[in-house]
Amino acid sequence: MVDIAAAVVSINYLRDFTKWVRGLQKDADVLTRTNAAEEKVGEVYDKLQELRGENLDLLEQNRVLAERLRAAEDWKAKRDQYKLVKTAGGATVLHHGGDERNVAHHACPACEPKQLLVPLQDRGVANGVHECPACGAPYSVDAVQNRWG
Repeated sequence: MVDIAAAVVSINYLRDFTKWVRGLQKDADVLTRTNAAEEKVGEVYDKLQELRGENLDLLEQNRVLAERLRAAEDWKAKRDQYKLVKTAGGATVLHHGGDERNVAHHACPACEPKQLLVPLQDRGVANGVHECPACGAPYSVDAVQNRWG
């Protein structure tokens, strides 16, 4: 692909050259042709400037789309570490099995569409309820413990 900036510089040189030739020629026919050539060069220059602007717009659009794609791929990679499970307490939650950077934990399925994967926090109560710190939703994660027994 032709570099638009280089083409603009070339057209400017061509425009200057036609002006120079017109200054040298006194012949009416040559002057008419030189004027016509200069007009064409001006039209090409204007079109190149227009294309240059469009190219800059497309480059910006491409950058934004690449950024969005990268964010979507990052989210997918993060989300793929979780699977939907039914807990011993009967709640349906997202489960991360743990790895070298994360301990095994559960996350709130209601927050997942907002691209939030926050570990549920144990309330420390006998009924095994955990809570989402982001939205406050309660989940019966652990089986109910017998307090009398």
